Amino acid sequence: MMLIGPQMDLCQGMGAADASMAHIARVTISGAWQLGDYGLYATVQNPMFTPARNFWGFSIYDSNMLPLMSESWVFGFQIQVVLDPRLKAYNQGNGVDGEAAINYVDVSFMLSTRIPPEPTRAHSVVVTAPLGFYFPSICQSFTIDTFTPGFSGLPKGTGCQGSNGNVLTVTIPFMRELRNATYYMFRALVVNPRETFLNVDSPDKYWRIESQAGGMELVDLNKVIPSFAIYPRLRYFAVAALSQVGLASTTYRIHFRTDQSLPPQQTVHIYPPAGTTFGGLTEGTCIDIDPVLLSLQFPTPLISGVTRLPEWVSCRVVSSTELMLRNEEPILGGRPLISGPVFEFFIMNATNAESTPQLNLFQIEAITSTPMGKEVWTAPGWVIYPELTLTSVETANPGYGLYTNFTVTLQTVTEVPSGGSIRIIAPADYYFGPLIETAETRYDPLVSEPSPQGAGQERPPPERVTICHILRPMAWACALEFTPCIIMDELDELRTLGMILSPSQEDAWRTNRTLCLDMRSKCDPGGQLSDLISCESQGSTLDLYVAPLVFLPSRRIFRLLIQGYNARNPPASAEANSWHIMTRNSDSEKTILDEKPQVPGVSLIGIVSVDSMVPSNTKVSSIENYVTVTLRLATQCDPRAILRIKFPIEYMRGENAAFSGPAIQTGFTFPQQVERRQSLNTIELEAIEEAYPANIPLVVVLGLSNPEISPTRANNIWTFEAFSLSTGTAELLNVNLNVTGFKIFGEFSGAYVTGTVLSPLASNVVGIWFNLKSPLRASLETGQTSQMRLWLPPTFQPLPDCGNALFSLSYDISRELVKNPFPITIAYLSLPSGTYCFDKYDPVSGQWYVELTIEQEVSYGLDYAFEFGLTNPFRTPPTADNVWRFESLQNGVILHLRRSVPGFELEQIKEVRVTPSDTTTLLPRHRLEFYMMSDKYIPGGSKIEITAPSGYLFTCAFFTTDTGLAITTTCYVREPNIAEFTMDTSDPKDPNSPFRLFVYVSNPEFTPQQNYFNFRIISPLADVLDMRDFVQSFDITGRIEVDIQATFNYFGQVNPLRVVFRQSTILNQADVGNELVLSGPDGFIFPTNCTAGFRLRLSNAVEQPTSNRGYDIGFVFPPEGMTCRGYDNATVSVRFPDGSGLLRNNYTLEVDVNNPGYVPNSTSWSFVTRVRNADGQKIVDANRTLDGFGLVELLPMRTDEGSTGRAKLGALVVCIVILRLSAQRG
Repeated sequence: MMLIGPQMDLCQGMGAADASMAHIARVTISGAWQLGDYGLYATVQNPMFTPARNFWGFSIYDSNMLPLMSESWVFGFQIQVVLDPRLKAYNQGNGVDGEAAINYVDVSFMLSTRIPPEPTRAHSVVVTAPLGFYFPSICQSFTIDTFTPGFSGLPKGTGCQGSNGNVLTVTIPFMRELRNATYYMFRALVVNPRETFLNVDSPDKYWRIESQAGGMELVDLNKVIPSFAIYPRLRYFAVAALSQVGLASTTYRIHFRTDQSLPPQQTVHIYPPAGTTFGGLTEGTCIDIDPVLLSLQFPTPLISGVTRLPEWVSCRVVSSTELMLRNEEPILGGRPLISGPVFEFFIMNATNAESTPQLNLFQIEAITSTPMGKEVWTAPGWVIYPELTLTSVETANPGYGLYTNFTVTLQTVTEVPSGGSIRIIAPADYYFGPLIETAETRYDPLVSEPSPQGAGQERPPPERVTICHILRPMAWACALEFTPCIIMDELDELRTLGMILSPSQEDAWRTNRTLCLDMRSKCDPGGQLSDLISCESQGSTLDLYVAPLVFLPSRRIFRLLIQGYNARNPPASAEANSWHIMTRNSDSEKTILDEKPQVPGVSLIGIVSVDSMVPSNTKVSSIENYVTVTLRLATQCDPRAILRIKFPIEYMRGENAAFSGPAIQTGFTFPQQVERRQSLNTIELEAIEEAYPANIPLVVVLGLSNPEISPTRANNIWTFEAFSLSTGTAELLNVNLNVTGFKIFGEFSGAYVTGTVLSPLASNVVGIWFNLKSPLRASLETGQTSQMRLWLPPTFQPLPDCGNALFSLSYDISRELVKNPFPITIAYLSLPSGTYCFDKYDPVSGQWYVELTIEQEVSYGLDYAFEFGLTNPFRTPPTADNVWRFESLQNGVILHLRRSVPGFELEQIKEVRVTPSDTTTLLPRHRLEFYMMSDKYIPGGSKIEITAPSGYLFTCAFFTTDTGLAITTTCYVREPNIAEFTMDTSDPKDPNSPFRLFVYVSNPEFTPQQNYFNFRIISPLADVLDMRDFVQSFDITGRIEVDIQATFNYFGQVNPLRVVFRQSTILNQADVGNELVLSGPDGFIFPTNCTAGFRLRLSNAVEQPTSNRGYDIGFVFPPEGMTCRGYDNATVSVRFPDGSGLLRNNYTLEVDVNNPGYVPNSTSWSFVTRVRNADGQKIVDANRTLDGFGLVELLPMRTDEGSTGRAKLGALVVCIVILRLSAQRG
């Protein structure tokens, strides 16, 4: 425990009495001391730095100043100081009027005190320059890491702020520490003062560096940092190059002008940016060509008055990073290099940096006659276009025009950002993209024999853009980086530092972690690489586009595989066989980042064309299969010559296979003496004395054994190589390493399909029955994926996920009302448990199919049956198309195949008619008659559902049926336009039993756009038994007022009818085919040609129509060209000429009709206006319930009187008729 000390009377610093004792303090104490621990507090001024001998001494004296105790080696504390601060300036020239002196300064330091990370405060480093220096508020070219060995950069995210004065504040991000005992370095831009000076140790020229905790608490400080000198600047300095390609050896042109003359024997030194080197010539000379010739290779300088260096000024390469000019004149009496002109000189064999340096400045230092000893300045370098490294192109199938895999390798120098691209330009006639298939060469997975295979002769048009996909080569390592992963790692780093993330940071971490893991999985083998780098080609140019949030880092080796075709012909020269690879930025100009223009191309040779490959047996597990291969060589192979054929190992002959013929046979076009050798799946045919000719079909027959299943398409590859040994070594002359082999299939013993609901557009449960001839292995046992695919006929479509609940592993043999059920005598097996069904669509064929994933074995020789749901089309496809295809697959390869499985025919309600009684618009109660007859059995209790077009309103009031249905049939309006009629449970209907429903509806105002009725017959178990859709409805018409007047209503007589009418809707003259239709009861007959006997007029005729009646003045009515047509029945139509119509008005139609010779069953007439043409018929207005007239018998004239009397009676009858007609017309 610390004891309380005695009374302290006086504390005195001894420096007041003796300056050499300023570091000594004397404390006078009164009172006694006890043994124990004591403490005291004193204020002291710290030194600038920690003393080299940092020990404190303590002495205790008595009142007579005799020492009692002393301790001289007490360790002191460290002074919080910024250690070893350094300033490295790259431009020490001063500013002048009109041009600021932009300087880049590397600031390095080491802190003595660690500032730990804080979650709410950001630490900072403050740099204060001497007055005259200027830090702009916007820190241009601020660099947190100069990558100088031995120095660390500042944390990522460090910011910078100038004061528009001499203070620069560098702010560290939250939760980032500033470590002690660590050398830091950063680079900042500062504007030099105009004043020149050399006294860098003057207090007014000191720089100050301090660290601050939280941006306000001073921690470490150093305020006595010597400045760098400011020298006079050169008046002009510029450097140019003939080539801006990275690492290119080129020639530099240098211009300079000093402010003062260069005395004899004085020098000018030039230093390049990092990575740039001066090569020069023998013994350090700069050029060996006339400078005039070199000058002509450069563009005209931006300034005038440029002159050559005098011959007495030498140029020498001192080192790869220093170039020196010397005035070789003697000191005594020598000529100076005057300061007026701009001098020009050249340096050959200079080498650009690999990429644009971080600090891209040339520095010059001239020892002139200036009082300060030298002049300095800098010149900016140029943007360097880096050259890609490790570039190469390889082809896996090196034959002319063959489809192949190209492997492209490159190493970036510059990062390819998100949205950037890689462009690969191949020699002419190369193609990148998917296989180009023609009708002759198209791959068909259902055909055993492959198409002819050789050089691809087709190329897309040069302007076509082809979408392609990059693939992963062997030993793929993902070279891409992802922005979400970087953000996630930064947030993870904050967590490791103990920082609690804010809610927004937590959300950002989760979001970016999800994106990061997704992108990494896409980049890894098996992922969707095309989501990260998309690909398109045009002509022989391939472009790879980097997706958003993805980038290709610098110095990263990137290998990719792209498929395409080799050129079809040899290149014209070696230069024409070179490739050009470049990386491009994401800007709109697609600026080139790195480039390699002369990448050596691939060496191509002749090809082996395979005209045909015909197996004698295409069944799986067949022991004996003779495969006949017909091939042609593009280049002759002189003897000794070898033809090497390699087939898939799966077709190796079994050890116990007994063949009826030889294993290898050759055709008559082969050389006479051929030595046949076989090792496993490789066959060599060596011609001893004769050559293998070019362009001659060569036939070879190979005896093979079929495996249990075809190899996958990727593995079912044959290779052909033809060598010549005529030179003593094997020279490969013809090749084809990518020949697709033949396919083999298993068989179905039986495959059948039946439907349960055969109505068009109905949801249908389909039964499938099949029997295999070989087993379909279980996926769980083989580690492969087993499926079964059922391809539906065109226009059929499976329900999503095969109908979910409608999908059943078993077949319901007891399902009712199935028209063509499977035989009930067979015990059908269900599909294995764990089988799932999915609906899929093939855009190539335009067909739907269902795919079943099967995880357990499906045995052969057994009858399996199951069900799934689909939607029937509107009509049955043509017979040739109404077939199914059954496939079983294992690991994506077809194992069993059955084509042309007959489908089922669609059916619908056999007969449906809708008969209206009154089509008047908005009629509140309209009696409709529905006539129906189904060819299916309808059980009692079934429902008949009728859906009317939108706008119709059903009512069950006054609902009745005919004798076809029981009177106990009930009616229910489920929705305004949907009515349900439930049959009595004891009233089933046999097939082809007709019945009628009489229902009242409310007509809509207008004819609906979708003017169809739909009908469903639904069983008591809610299954659709029969249906019919798109039953044509009738047109809604306006009301027409009609009065039919008979002028001679006698049995069997010609009766001139007068029909007075007024319609409610015009007949538009823009319509073609306007007609008036009059129909009478059966028995009345209108003659076929009635044009001469009819008349249409305005009922209230005037001598000249006026616009008051709707017709223009001068309009002739009726229009010329009207025709009348009877049909030798009770209907007559009057047709208007094209371009004529009928306005709303009161009209009279006069037409003759032949009265029947008997009393008709009805006196009801109908009158409609309509439009009838090639597009169909539309009723405009109608009145179908017109009261007609009665007929009477015409009495014969009396003949028992004289002729005079008879004449008078006849005259009287005629007068009466004429008077009657006059009266009626009046």
